[in-house]
Amino acid sequence: MGGSEMPVPDGPSAEGPLPGPSRAPDGVAPPAAGDPAHIGSFRLVGRLGAGGMGRVYLGVSRAGRPTAVKVVRADLAEEPAFRRRFAAEVAAARRVQGPYTPAVVAADPDAELPWLATSYIAGPSLGETVDDGGPLAPPMARRLGAGVAEALGAIHAAGMVHRDLKPSNVLLAADGPKVIDFGIAAAADATRLTSTGVRLGTIGFMSPEQADGRPITPASDIFALGCLLAYAVTGRPPFGDGPPSEVLYRVINAEPDPDHLDCGDPELSVLIGRCLRKWPADRPTVDEVIDACATREGQPPGWPDARLGPRIAGAHAALERALSRGPSGDSGGSGSGRPVAEDRTAKGRGAWRSRRGAMAGALLGVAAVAVVIAVVLTTSGDEDGGGARYTAGYKGRTLTLPDYDHYIDLPTGKVVKGDGRWMLSTNSGGDGHGAFELQDATEAQVAGERSVTPERCAELVAHRPLLEKVRFAQAPAGRWFCMRDRISGDVAVVQVLDTDSGDYTVTVAVDYYRRGAATG
Repeated sequence: MGGSEMPVPDGPSAEGPLPGPSRAPDGVAPPAAGDPAHIGSFRLVGRLGAGGMGRVYLGVSRAGRPTAVKVVRADLAEEPAFRRRFAAEVAAARRVQGPYTPAVVAADPDAELPWLATSYIAGPSLGETVDDGGPLAPPMARRLGAGVAEALGAIHAAGMVHRDLKPSNVLLAADGPKVIDFGIAAAADATRLTSTGVRLGTIGFMSPEQADGRPITPASDIFALGCLLAYAVTGRPPFGDGPPSEVLYRVINAEPDPDHLDCGDPELSVLIGRCLRKWPADRPTVDEVIDACATREGQPPGWPDARLGPRIAGAHAALERALSRGPSGDSGGSGSGRPVAEDRTAKGRGAWRSRRGAMAGALLGVAAVAVVIAVVLTTSGDEDGGGARYTAGYKGRTLTLPDYDHYIDLPTGKVVKGDGRWMLSTNSGGDGHGAFELQDATEAQVAGERSVTPERCAELVAHRPLLEKVRFAQAPAGRWFCMRDRISGDVAVVQVLDTDSGDYTVTVAVDYYRRGAATG
């Protein structure tokens, strides 16, 4: 969910080699002739990949949020049993919450072509990283194992089993690994929708019980995690390659090759071996895996390392290039795409949504110019930003976010659920604590132990912007940070009153200022 590959559906194709994703070298290809311009309310700006179930697009919400929009193949959409299963999986996926899984943003199982939109993850897959650059270093592999295990815990807590954990379904982002496509695997309580004897999974990364048709439990995902870690640290699947029937035989009956587990970290090798035990009850639990992978005192955190950092930066650059394209990308000119799968509850608003999508693209396209102008205004004059005037929208408003599903709608000063133009939310900081999450086109900077004027806020942000998040560790209770919307120029000065890294609950006091015309 949120990645570049649609899983192969259960059925005969699972018996043979699995098709890989179709993707551009930088991960985002321009739209092709005949691609839709919109899916639901999402404007499509690029292709992320394709697989046995359909195609994945890079979409942009009306508020400018990048998403991965997965559209099901027409022949599958014609099967009532598939539609029922897809709807059940979407409902289950919405219950999954955690820092190492992308959120389900929207879905329409009843559309002509069913679709699912999730948060976009900018980063390479584990498979690409290992294939291109070789095995991961043990400290980084520990972070990988702990993050994937925590993701599996969230999936299992929602009543699901992933069933298809593999290198292409783990994306490596700046704040840790992200497990995707769990919504395409069947919910644990919906296995009755799968035909008896049909395998769902990837040969070489499926458990013995999955390979020979026995019941699937969360322990099956632990086995797949062991395969994943072995591949990550050695570059080879633990049960080798070859014809599918031979690999399946080894998965069910043979022990893994010891050379495929040796990574130079004896403790990690032992953990991988425990995950690969044949009987589900003998495998470690999710919590035991997290404890075993925890970074040992005195060791560097290992994420991202010097090799992964540039790849993640490249993925972000590819995202920015894709977002800067026009509504039809580089290939079609205006109006070449055709809207499909519009939200059936909002047909009367379809044209307005299309116009808003085009406006959002145009605004994002000039964002870089706006930043340059803002820097000139705030560095070439006095401290008030070259004469810019600000009008207080509200001041000292105390607001509490109960979890990361809620947002502060900054222009209105209200706590809401859903999407908006300029919002502040919370999520994982990637450092064991939480963070204030920034929307695209938002810049921020920590102001210190006292409040600042809106003019000083604009100057701080222009000189040293934080673009993705403000970690709780950077702005603990009692400190201020400020934010600026690159599109409108409005600023918000935020005093942190309380934070909780357990469920990302925060209480803040916000001063909101609207930017007026410059005085010259």
